[in-house]
Amino acid sequence: MTVLRHDGPAFSVDETEVVRHAARLATRHLGHARLLAATEDTALHLQRALVAEPGQPHPNLEIAGAYLPAGPRTLVGGDWFETVRLHFGRSLLVVGDVMGHGLDAAVDMNAYRTALREVAATDLPPHRVLR
Repeated sequence: MTVLRHDGPAFSVDETEVVRHAARLATRHLGHARLLAATEDTALHLQRALVAEPGQPHPNLEIAGAYLPAGPRTLVGGDWFETVRLHFGRSLLVVGDVMGHGLDAAVDMNAYRTALREVAATDLPPHRVLR
């Protein structure tokens, strides 16, 4: 931060302290903004990677999906979908939404998808799997 006075007396001690305080605040806020941007970027990459890889359904079922955020500044949420191959030619298709936004929601989404895969592999009826 550079502060100049074209004409007039030198800065007073009080003025110098105000400028130093403003510089400290600006530095702190810039650090927080960088951390937030990095967290949002990590969450977005994590969610796109997870949503882009649904489970393998049966050969007679073809799945396509895409994740499109509402806008460039929208925080990533916990939206997800999953397909789980079941016995006897059946497939379980699930769409879910974890409340919240950011990295925590993306991590929770992955935990729910993993739990769903594990429970569905036990070949319980669908209503019991979702419970």
